Amino acid sequence: GPKADALATAMMAAWINFARNGNPSTDAAPWPRYASPGRDTMIFGDGAPHVMERPNEPRRLAWDAIPERKVGP
Repeated sequence: GPKADALATAMMAAWINFARNGNPSTDAAPWPRYASPGRDTMIFGDGAPHVMERPNEPRRLAWDAIPERKVGP
């Protein structure tokens, strides 16, 4: 439907920009440069693409408690 079409269009535009010039940002979805402190992440899904700071932070932090030898090289 229309929501899936809009999502596909936004994602394709980001991938095309990334393939062309290494920057996925578009006029419709300005994509900030990733930096560790803020961890700004572009979210595609229900609604318009948007930026979230530190999505899934509790899950990411839970991985810090697992020794690297148990996760892999």
